Amino acid sequence: LFTSQFMHGGVVHLLGNMLVLFILGFGLERMLNRAKLLLIYLLTGAIGALSYGMIDLTSAVPLVGASGAISGLMGVYVGILAAQKIRFFYFVFAAFGYFTAPALIILPIWVVNELVQFWSYPDSPVAYFAHIGGLVSGGLLGWVFKSTWLKTKEDTLAIDDESAALFRKQYAQALTDIEELRFNQARNK
Repeated sequence: LFTSQFMHGGVVHLLGNMLVLFILGFGLERMLNRAKLLLIYLLTGAIGALSYGMIDLTSAVPLVGASGAISGLMGVYVGILAAQKIRFFYFVFAAFGYFTAPALIILPIWVVNELVQFWSYPDSPVAYFAHIGGLVSGGLLGWVFKSTWLKTKEDTLAIDDESAALFRKQYAQALTDIEELRFNQARNK
């Protein structure tokens, strides 16, 4: 249940998980603390591993990777923020942008995506149910304990209107720079 979270199926697998952990980890560590973050990581990773194991009890395929735990961290993040609006970035071919929506919107979308992937690629070595188990358990942990054990530091959840206005201004300028093929200036925004 725990050692699988520290093994990976190759360098690309490891780097992919570490990238997402890097993105989520800083925010959650700032919102909570290191000890809670590690405990949540291990707990949601174990629940993800159990979820994976429950799908096929006779499988001899070993589970490797931190995806269940990382999905759990995403679930905790979403569970804590719940109705608070956050920025979602998207890209489709050459079109990209962002929109704001309640954080909670990501849970059902991601669970449905994982189920579609599972049913579309039945022979895939990806542990989709480890992702689902981690995500759902993390979301429940975040939601249930957000006002008690997982109570966040107030300064991390405060909405700063000046910061949002500055972001919108810099984002608009970066898009203009891209349209005018000034990529170096856009990168610095």
